Amino acid sequence: MGKKSRRDRDVKEKKLKDEPARIKAVEVSKKKIEELGLSPEIEGIKQFYDVCDEYVNTGEHYSGKIELNGFKRVLEYILPQTYQTDIGLVLKYDKNI
Repeated sequence: MGKKSRRDRDVKEKKLKDEPARIKAVEVSKKKIEELGLSPEIEGIKQFYDVCDEYVNTGEHYSGKIELNGFKRVLEYILPQTYQTDIGLVLKYDKNI
């Protein structure tokens, strides 16, 4: 084991995404959803689009799950504040929906 460094380390502030970066990231995720054949008329997708619009306007971190009734899927999403993390979307199978 090495010695513990005694020097003071600078605490870096996390760089938050600005509005153009959030808009670009949301557009990419919406495009991927549409490529899967899920239209904005579906109630769960419409709800996700509303969350995305709120994310673009406020810049706050959002994450959650939305049930897609009739498709036996759950849309899990993560909308981060920082540049280090990309938007995460997962369509998980759930036989109970």
